[in-house]
Amino acid sequence: MRAIPEDRWEETDPGWLALAKQGLAIGVDRVNAAQVARPRLHNRVAALFQTHHLLLTPVTPHVAPLADIAYHSQGYDRWDDGVPYTLPFNLTGHPAASIPVGLSSSGLPVGLQVVGPRFAERAILEACLGIEALLGFPARYAGVMA
Repeated sequence: MRAIPEDRWEETDPGWLALAKQGLAIGVDRVNAAQVARPRLHNRVAALFQTHHLLLTPVTPHVAPLADIAYHSQGYDRWDDGVPYTLPFNLTGHPAASIPVGLSSSGLPVGLQVVGPRFAERAILEACLGIEALLGFPARYAGVMA
């Protein structure tokens, strides 16, 4: 943000700009504290895989909002509604995949996230193939995804 001349800030995405402006207030002490906390988070997640092969979670806490609701708006918060189940693994570096597993009662797609230990991409993809085979996807929902 600091590398972009201030007279050009309004040329950027308004949502990104608002978030970036908030970030300008974060000092080096908070950044350093986050960098120290990140490996601890990684270790906590890694410990889970000592006794479990994979972790299955929803992709989001609920179905998608209506199409006219803007991402990270009053009706759809990025942190609470968009990424609470996916962001932790972006931070820890654990591989994950998201696959559609069905439809909600309102007809919207529902996703499943498959997370594994570091370097377990093959196991994650094989699990996704097995889940797809078990659920009959994509043939079962082919018309929906077209």
